[in-house]
Amino acid sequence: MERNEDIDYAINANRWALIFCGLWPYHEIQNPPRLFSKIMSILLYILSANIYLSQFTALYEVLGNRDELIDNLTYSLVIPFMQLKSIVGRMQLDKFRTLYLQLYTDWHEVSLNKKNEVCKVTIMFYQFLFLRNCIFSNIYLYIFINFQNDSEIFEKRKIMRAYAKSGRYLCIGLTIMMYATAAFFFAEPIYYLIVERRTNIAERYFPYPSSYGTDLMKETPFFEVLSWMQIIGGNFCLTANYATDSSITVTLLHLCGQLEVLANAWRDLFKITGNDKKLINYQVQELVKRHLHLIK
Repeated sequence: MERNEDIDYAINANRWALIFCGLWPYHEIQNPPRLFSKIMSILLYILSANIYLSQFTALYEVLGNRDELIDNLTYSLVIPFMQLKSIVGRMQLDKFRTLYLQLYTDWHEVSLNKKNEVCKVTIMFYQFLFLRNCIFSNIYLYIFINFQNDSEIFEKRKIMRAYAKSGRYLCIGLTIMMYATAAFFFAEPIYYLIVERRTNIAERYFPYPSSYGTDLMKETPFFEVLSWMQIIGGNFCLTANYATDSSITVTLLHLCGQLEVLANAWRDLFKITGNDKKLINYQVQELVKRHLHLIK
């Protein structure tokens, strides 16, 4: 399905993370290259495996010490959990595709086109120049009736835009906090790798508390390579975690917007239908169908 300006506003704050981690559902007319996403997914799994396997090795070595065991678990459970979320997201990619297709469909239904804009400008023009009892009253009323249908689109779009704005700000805020935390966490290991460059094996520590079973891995160049792999892998896992969480945030807020639009439609039911029973029954059926669709 084709994107437009409104869709870009709603999803661009987290779309890059989904593409980066290979979790983008690929439902657009012009999709990003799949090869890049596949390569990044493989790197994510390899680099994160390097972290949590070495952490579990360290966990095995401290099984008899409760304090060190708890300290290790605070680190060793995080990375596997992040990767698990990425794996579950990939397994549920069809459901992600369904959700995003619905999001695209809803935005296309309220997208502004030339007809909407021309109609709006024309109404303002006639309201300014003519009164209802003038010779152009029929022209005015005809345009006004057409504009009534378009006014619903403007109202729906206003609601959806407000929720999309909230989702966008949440994604941006989460991105800033996430990478600021990563920068703070990795600042010390990067300093030791680049500036201080410790040579004493006893003073060398990996960014994550981990063990590779032998002190050989703390010797150059193994130590530097493995340390950078942990730093890059940690950031990859953060991005994958952000991709899944932000996707849920965006889709849930979009659903909240659709429920508010539906609530407004129920509230304005008799304003639209009047006392026409057939029209009321038809409108109620459509609203119930829409409600059931949103629940599913």
